[in-house]
Amino acid sequence: GGLSKPLLRLPRSEEEEEEQDIASIQRSGCIMGGAAGIAAAFNSPIGGVLYMLEETTVELWPKNLTFDTFLVSTLSVLGSRVLLGALSLQGDTFVFGHSAQSSMSASYSLTLEEFPYIVVIGAAAGLLSAAYTIGMVQVWKCRE
Repeated sequence: GGLSKPLLRLPRSEEEEEEQDIASIQRSGCIMGGAAGIAAAFNSPIGGVLYMLEETTVELWPKNLTFDTFLVSTLSVLGSRVLLGALSLQGDTFVFGHSAQSSMSASYSLTLEEFPYIVVIGAAAGLLSAAYTIGMVQVWKCRE
């Protein structure tokens, strides 16, 4: 069998452990701040979390950070809505992806003729996503 523990483990000083803790806190703060900014800009807390998951690597994303980031993102969206309401501004004024026309015509229904196009576009996007993921895995293997 293999060794479960390293043969030589150098003890870390308290200063080194403190530096690692500070670096971890700084990374978490950057992740949560970025997610909150994206969430407030696009009025989408889940979008903020997903964007930050995409931008950070799995090694840099502690498991307990997901809920904290979602909470911060949700609070940033609520805070921006309260602030805009207190200033008597229309919320869509500062949210990306909204225009005066889109806020006036909030409902849109698909016609039967549009459905096949949407299915084809969705399938093509899925295939491109799978190809990109396979390519990234191959690049990662080459880097090791």
